[in-house]
Amino acid sequence: NSSDLSGLISISNSTLRSVKTRFEGVCLLAVLVADSPTDTFQDQCISWLRAVQHIIQSQDPQTTTELAIWVLRDLLKYSSQLLELAREVAMNHVPAIVTALLALKPE
Repeated sequence: NSSDLSGLISISNSTLRSVKTRFEGVCLLAVLVADSPTDTFQDQCISWLRAVQHIIQSQDPQTTTELAIWVLRDLLKYSSQLLELAREVAMNHVPAIVTALLALKPE
């Protein structure tokens, strides 16, 4: 239901902010991205992209970064199917995400 989904989004957002719980936050985010209804995805996509970009730039542990990149793939795949969102993501977020990915240090 809607309040359960809002609660999960809130938990994900708070766990993503802490280095100690970030991996758990990315795991929850992966599920939210894959299973959220379209309207929720549209509402949350940009903040989720920013969170993933922050994780990539933070040079978190490799497993966290790899999972964040997996979530990024899904975010880009699903957002590309929604015209308005696809345009915003492509114009305003993809360049910074590509820069963050290129700056990753190889493990």
